[in-house]
Amino acid sequence: MLIFGLAATKILKVPEVKLTDEQKKAVTKLSVKSFFEEKALPMAIIIFFVSLGFASILGFITSYEKEQNLLEAGKYFFVVYSIFTVFSRPFTGRLFDKKGDNFVMYPSFLIFAIGLFILSITTNEIMLLTVAACMGLGFGPLLLGMIVPILKFK
Repeated sequence: MLIFGLAATKILKVPEVKLTDEQKKAVTKLSVKSFFEEKALPMAIIIFFVSLGFASILGFITSYEKEQNLLEAGKYFFVVYSIFTVFSRPFTGRLFDKKGDNFVMYPSFLIFAIGLFILSITTNEIMLLTVAACMGLGFGPLLLGMIVPILKFK
């Protein structure tokens, strides 16, 4: 994919952007605002906390599987997560376009939270794979939802 992407850069033509003197001055001026977009801070805070929850799962799921003796299901945790993430994206993308961000984001937060709760009480393989499904259905659209508002800033 990297080689394909590199080859594509030779084919694609990016139009040159002409900046006014005022825009050039604003770009060269160093300030806090030149590093942070104020409108993006609420979304960045949400991304931080949701990613913190997901990173905790990534970091400790293997240890948790061993401790709970769920090694067999643990082999398939990220497979199930990936499947649910990939298959949820086309539907959530359409819902973003038709119904708006909040229509997708709030249920995604809820599904993600349900997944975290189920993980806290998981005792068997079915529950662990249910957590993976909830994570895929919850975190996958959240990632998509995090990107869409950022693209709107441009």
